[in-house]
Amino acid sequence: MGGQTTNVHALVDVLGRPLRLILTPGNASDVKGADLLIGETIGMKRVTADRGYDANRLRSTLRNQNTIPMIPGRRNRKRAIC
Repeated sequence: MGGQTTNVHALVDVLGRPLRLILTPGNASDVKGADLLIGETIGMKRVTADRGYDANRLRSTLRNQNTIPMIPGRRNRKRAIC
């Protein structure tokens, strides 16, 4: 038996002030939450996130908009981060 859960994804500025908050179902991956926020990162120099956001697709999208992804790799990552 399990309960309802929710993930909170926050986009904050360099001082930690919230710019945007998104709620997703607890069973959704963190990268899905990032997909909803990615358009708001245009013009940012870097984006910092935890391991839950480690995805090549997300890193590529950030680099394409000249943003440096500061996301540690998962421990079980098979490919090296370029």
